[in-house]
Amino acid sequence: MPDFRTLDERIDERLNQILHRALAREIDKRYPTGDELLYDLEHYIYHSGYGPTNETLGRYIRELVRSARPAPPRKANAGAPKSSMGTARSYAPP
Repeated sequence: MPDFRTLDERIDERLNQILHRALAREIDKRYPTGDELLYDLEHYIYHSGYGPTNETLGRYIRELVRSARPAPPRKANAGAPKSSMGTARSYAPP
């Protein structure tokens, strides 16, 4: 894989590393998820003088919602006694 810094003078060492990891031939050397690539790119951009992005804010909100999500509600009939309607009963006359 080429050293991208030789192809474009705007590419510095850190961006070159990100590009190499994103385009690595061996799958185990690539970013395991798009979110991790996005994080590194945003971190790179942020430390290059740009502020937070919608992607960062969106990820933060998704994580907050996931961690604050209450347990799913129980079904309305959960734990209620079963109805005997429709079940066979034995009947003994008095």
